[in-house]
Amino acid sequence: MVHTLVDPFTLFYHIRLAKRMFFDTPRTWILYEPMDRDKSLLLAMTSSFITSFFPYPSPLFSVTHQMALSSYL
Repeated sequence: MVHTLVDPFTLFYHIRLAKRMFFDTPRTWILYEPMDRDKSLLLAMTSSFITSFFPYPSPLFSVTHQMALSSYL
């Protein structure tokens, strides 16, 4: 019942989003400014930390599991 009421709104939203993304020209162009050294180092460290857990995620799972257990016990 709820799905039939909400479906037209989500359809309208997704069609409007696709239209804006692929067919409309932007009013202002996004210009990327160069990043300073501190932000680039932080970005490099966090992205390498996150991507290092893709091949072997078990250490991260065990640490978060222990943290969850310690917060409840």
